[in-house]
Amino acid sequence: MNDEALKWELSGTETLLHTPVFEVLAQRERAAGGLEGDYIALEAPDWVMVIPELGEDFLLVRQWRHAARCMTVEFPGGVRDGDEDPAHTAARELEEETGFRAGELICLGSCSPNPALFRNRFYCFLARDLVCAGSQHLDADELLRCERRPIREVLASFGSPLFSHGLMGTALAFYLTRSGRGQEPEPPDARALWSAAGLSGAPEAWSFGGDPDGLARLVLEGKKRATSSAFPLYALEGEPLPRAGDCSVLLDGAGRALCVLRTTRVRVLPFCRVPAEHAALEGEGDLSPETWREIHRKFFTEEMAAAGLAFQEDTEVVCEEFEVLYRP
Repeated sequence: MNDEALKWELSGTETLLHTPVFEVLAQRERAAGGLEGDYIALEAPDWVMVIPELGEDFLLVRQWRHAARCMTVEFPGGVRDGDEDPAHTAARELEEETGFRAGELICLGSCSPNPALFRNRFYCFLARDLVCAGSQHLDADELLRCERRPIREVLASFGSPLFSHGLMGTALAFYLTRSGRGQEPEPPDARALWSAAGLSGAPEAWSFGGDPDGLARLVLEGKKRATSSAFPLYALEGEPLPRAGDCSVLLDGAGRALCVLRTTRVRVLPFCRVPAEHAALEGEGDLSPETWREIHRKFFTEEMAAAGLAFQEDTEVVCEEFEVLYRP
């Protein structure tokens, strides 16, 4: 079904109730397929919210919310007067509720607070370079207190009883998207990580087989300091064996560079004679040699079968120990 088939045409509107803050409307609508119905819509003024940023803190207001019968801590905000510029509303509400003026006022975006029921829009602004302009200018029944709280604390507290205003959550989403806060830093590529570790030349980069992300996580947690690989595959693929002192970049399953490893010891042993100490260094399961053999017997069997080779209990295995040389 395309978008045109989803649309409804408005054929008439009737005001059912008028209040000081909104009007309740009945909308007669007809779908493309001929279906007709009456739907309720609320005509309310646009709402504007402003996020005052003071260094690593937010400036907020604490007040009683009558409908929910609860205390909330939220960003300053208020109703847009008619066709007033939303930026003017933001500046006005900021000064009235906090006593501060913004040297810089940035529009972060707008959206519909609830398109299923409300016709109005929500606008969000970021206020920076705040200057105290005096005291608050509140209406007679506007009882609120200005508070300064760390940004990190506010982000972590949203959804708690005090931070329960849904539009504040929308404002925080705009803030995180536009300000860059909360975004994960771009993962370094292998070459950048290689250079940061003080190494030159082209880096060798690789990821674990089987469960690359899970095994890489064990390395980053310091639980995995060794790995093993089937010796016959080196000859088949023409790859040199690792040597003590070799460095390489460990990647996750998506190819992102995680850290630089340095090989500290290499031994080639029959699978059946891999010692318990090596099994423990691999950091998997209960660290026992029995668990190590169970996991790796299955892995080597499948890996070698894919290359047309048969795995045996005496197949030689390259046991490599390493240390993390550098991680960002």
